[in-house]
Amino acid sequence: MLRHIYSSYFPQDSETEKKRLQSCAFTWRGQKWEERPVDDKELPRMFVEGKKQLPFVRDIIDVGSKNMLFNDIIVFTNSDTCVSSDCAKQIEKRLKKLDACYCFRKNFSAETFEISDEQIKSKPDWVGSDLHAFKVSWWKENRKNYPNMVLGREGIDAIFRVLIDEGGDWPKTKLDGLIWHIAHEPYWEAPDIRYRLPGNRLNVQLAKTFLEKRGISPEKFSFK
Repeated sequence: MLRHIYSSYFPQDSETEKKRLQSCAFTWRGQKWEERPVDDKELPRMFVEGKKQLPFVRDIIDVGSKNMLFNDIIVFTNSDTCVSSDCAKQIEKRLKKLDACYCFRKNFSAETFEISDEQIKSKPDWVGSDLHAFKVSWWKENRKNYPNMVLGREGIDAIFRVLIDEGGDWPKTKLDGLIWHIAHEPYWEAPDIRYRLPGNRLNVQLAKTFLEKRGISPEKFSFK
């Protein structure tokens, strides 16, 4: 069984943002996986950042994967990650041989809401890997190795990639052309607040500790 786990965040005040997320949800239909949105109310805690409350990545996956079997597959994405028509099929095929994998997204303009599989494959990778898939057994073994980072802030994908590639299966761990993203300006990347946001500061410090422990320079991932 494959289960698609994601935070069930949905904007209340932006029609453009709603349309962007709805277009992604549309691409999830027909995938051979079970949808599992995780509501903030299901989580044991939240990270408070002023008026915002952010969920912890580990908590989302723990709650979303409850009652799954060891060989079942978790597909963890952002709520604004669109997928190719054969996304679930390609993940299941790859994880017959591996325990975990990931995929970098392809960015498209905000005016584009319908993308073919051929268009996805034709675009170069963007810097973010917005899909991480792994067997429940892998998550049970590695969850404590994943830093206690918060969703919606810097660095969570880079750490997933390092942890997944530690298994020694790279480059097979990297899937290509399965996800895309409607380009927008993330709140946390705004230059005037990026290095002041508590969530970013938390994630970057945790990422630095994680990487330095492994002898990896944080500068490799542009962590300042």
